[in-house]
Amino acid sequence: MLDLSDLEGDMEPGALFDSLGMKPHRPRLLAVVGEVVPDSAAERAGLQPGDRIESIDGTPIEDWTALVEYVSARPDQDMQLLIQRDGAGQYVTLHTESREVEGRTIGRMGIGPRIPEQDLVRYRYPLFQAVGKALAQTRDSTLLTLKMFGKILTGSVSIKNLSGPIKIAEYAGYSATAGLARFMDFLAIVSISLGVLNLLPIPILDGGHLMYYLVEIIKGRPVSDAAMEIGQRIGIALLILLMVIAFYNDIASLIN
Repeated sequence: MLDLSDLEGDMEPGALFDSLGMKPHRPRLLAVVGEVVPDSAAERAGLQPGDRIESIDGTPIEDWTALVEYVSARPDQDMQLLIQRDGAGQYVTLHTESREVEGRTIGRMGIGPRIPEQDLVRYRYPLFQAVGKALAQTRDSTLLTLKMFGKILTGSVSIKNLSGPIKIAEYAGYSATAGLARFMDFLAIVSISLGVLNLLPIPILDGGHLMYYLVEIIKGRPVSDAAMEIGQRIGIALLILLMVIAFYNDIASLIN
């Protein structure tokens, strides 16, 4: 029996095992690409799921840990990868991205590992419990969408993150290749995002009509036709502006 009375209650994630003198089991993962992040350095270099990374700049890559360590130490740099694809070796040139993590700059490729089936843990819930889990996930996705809208409005997140139909179609293709479950998740996220957008207090959207009803309740009389017409024009102008920005971001991404 372990005495845990001296452990601190506000421990950082992962610190529990260190404080107990233990290390969690981490299965050794080969440096095989499981997924490619859209619009990432890996996608621009042409990496594909199933590619095995044998070496980088002549340095052998034994496993996924070695890959992460090598790339993380080289932000914003060109590197040459030797990969195995369909039984044949080929070289790929990649320019790593840079990202700030906990006060330091690290390199990033934009790929995820292929996890062996025996190392995956799947949870299956009874019907009613699954409905509750789905509702909770819908709530979290809705709050995340609202938070992102707020950050875009305040300028803490770049407006370049707005995507239009071109990017949505591209992401749909990626999710479809990852399997039916990923594709359904993607459709759910798109539906939630559109629903949240539709409920924003912008005239011409459903949220704008709700805003008119609220004003009518407060004032005790309907909003005048002139005010509604002005609101409609403002709403149309805002929607057109959003569409132009989204299309511009999509086209700029394709060109780059």
